Amino acid sequence: MENISKFKDIQKIAGLIFLVAVMTFSFIACEGPQGPAGDIGPQGDPGPQGNPGPQGDPGLQGDPGGTGTQGPTPYIGDNCNWWVEGNDTGVLAGHKDFDGVICRACGNIEGMVAINGGTFTMGQAGVAIPVRSVTVNGFKMAKYQVTQELYIAVIGNNPSYFNGTTGREPDVGEIQGKLPVEAVTWYSAVEFCNKLSERGGLTPVYTITGRIPSSGYPITSATVTANWNANGYRLPTEAEWEYACRAGTVTLWSFWSGLIDNYAWYLGNADNKTHQVGLKLPNAWGLYDMHGNVWEWCWDWHAPTYDGLSNEDPLGPVSGTDRVLRGGTFAGSEESSHSANRFSFNPGSGIGYIGFRLVRW
Repeated sequence: MENISKFKDIQKIAGLIFLVAVMTFSFIACEGPQGPAGDIGPQGDPGPQGNPGPQGDPGLQGDPGGTGTQGPTPYIGDNCNWWVEGNDTGVLAGHKDFDGVICRACGNIEGMVAINGGTFTMGQAGVAIPVRSVTVNGFKMAKYQVTQELYIAVIGNNPSYFNGTTGREPDVGEIQGKLPVEAVTWYSAVEFCNKLSERGGLTPVYTITGRIPSSGYPITSATVTANWNANGYRLPTEAEWEYACRAGTVTLWSFWSGLIDNYAWYLGNADNKTHQVGLKLPNAWGLYDMHGNVWEWCWDWHAPTYDGLSNEDPLGPVSGTDRVLRGGTFAGSEESSHSANRFSFNPGSGIGYIGFRLVRW
């Protein structure tokens, strides 16, 4: 019986082993070869945006620009204050009828500066006396001394000593025609004013009679009277000249002492000759070469003092021998170019350091 029981146990174990073998074989037999890879599924939605990083440090701030200095206001008539038909830009068009010298519409040459009227202290103790308060009406003054090219365009000749011939050439880089005209007699200067006025359709200021010579230049003698209501070109009165030169200052020059090389051609820097106008700095009212380069003729007869003259738009003495010169010269000392310094010369003579500047109402 015992043997039969063991036999049965062996049968059970063998059956279990057989069953496991069958199941394993079935699993292997059912597994096929690996199929191809499936298509990639669609990309998922992007995740939420991350928070921004911290702000970087700001860059260094640049240095602020300097404050510019407002320049003088040019006379609006330089542009005629007119409009081209159909011009809607709001910009003035310029001279309406400019012939290269003067505009026949507004009567101005280039570079006329409006000088408002006012009261100033005229003179200098020990130099131009008596020092007194003078009032002048407003006028317009040329920012430059009359140049050789302008004089030639109006008169037709050039009386200048520094005329570009050998030994009289302009400095390197300067233009001959832009040098101031000089060696002009006072009489020739006033006739120039009349001719320029006529060319611009203005009323001449001067009546010239007894002209010597009767034609041609230089004019060495004449009788000259002025119509102060005429709108043409003229020489400044001595008071107008000093008022414009000072430009609101009360110092010896219209600039600080020690800066003369920046503003004037004189004995110390001119190399004994004239120089192109406008190369030095202007005064506060935009006028160039008011100190140095060439002396400038004024209307007035010269007298040693201002005694007995009007304090309201003075015109100088009624008669005299010499006419007033102002401004100094390339051949003069620093002191000769003081705002109040005066000189005089025979109106019938011209010399290489005398020129002139224009004014008009």
